[in-house]
Amino acid sequence: MEGGTSDDGQLQRKSVRVTVVRVVVRDAQVPFPTEEVTTDGEAPKSFIVWPRRLVEKVSRKNWIGLSQKNLFPSLQSQSKTQKDILKSLWVAAADITEPKQVCIEVGVVSQNNVDVYINQEDIMGLLITRKITISVMQLYNKYLYNLLRLSEIHDRYGLISPLHGNFEETLQKRIGQGDFECFLAPIYDYCFWSNWQLIILCPKYNYVAWFCFLQNKPTKKISTKIETAFNAYQLIMKGTHSRQLKKLTWVYPKCCKKGGGDECGLFVMRHMFEIIKLDIVDSFEKVFNMEKPYSDNDIDVVRRHWAECMMEVL
Repeated sequence: MEGGTSDDGQLQRKSVRVTVVRVVVRDAQVPFPTEEVTTDGEAPKSFIVWPRRLVEKVSRKNWIGLSQKNLFPSLQSQSKTQKDILKSLWVAAADITEPKQVCIEVGVVSQNNVDVYINQEDIMGLLITRKITISVMQLYNKYLYNLLRLSEIHDRYGLISPLHGNFEETLQKRIGQGDFECFLAPIYDYCFWSNWQLIILCPKYNYVAWFCFLQNKPTKKISTKIETAFNAYQLIMKGTHSRQLKKLTWVYPKCCKKGGGDECGLFVMRHMFEIIKLDIVDSFEKVFNMEKPYSDNDIDVVRRHWAECMMEVL
């Protein structure tokens, strides 16, 4: 929930205005019914009055605490088998002399197969220098897709090929495919910061969350491309008249700051994993308010995920 204030004096001391962003029981009656909203199911995206004692500040830490339901039971069984997989990948990579072709199947990031080629340098970048290439990021999309496919939230998140260069057409096509609540799109910009950022795109709600580990806002060039794609979505998918196009809402969650190396790509991978694992589809600026960078253990988790996918083709 997102909090605000109530205008009535007595009510203000005991309640707040909130926006309901997730509904558990749709038929449950709201504490202060109105003509427009009487149940929780009618509340999303509307301001309603809620008892102050039942409102708690949201953060990534307590979101993790609240997310007790195990949406991905396969992760527990993987943890033991993955213990030595980084060492196995290191040994296997030593024998690679030619790039390995990996097929990203239909449905992962598009309606077509996408072939990526991963060489020894790509693997060593993941294991040692932390420099993540576009091919490495694309393979991590495949891991996340397989994770989602085995869960009850498989239709909530769409994945997008790493964005770079002139990506308008790729973006417009992808956000029009499927009925996903959110699309996760890593983006790499060679021209400006030469670093990875993460964009969460919610076309249904005309909402974008921008994660940058250098604490930079998107360039005008990037924001224009994204806004153009969202306008096309409203015109084509929603049938909105050009005069009624809604302005895109941008939010900028406070993500952990880059420590001076090439960690950004690994941070993007970790954020994508957390968003899916914790089932976050909104209020990203509330949930992610991070002061410290991820630990080595946090980063090794996503390294192992990637290694699991790569070992299948070696």
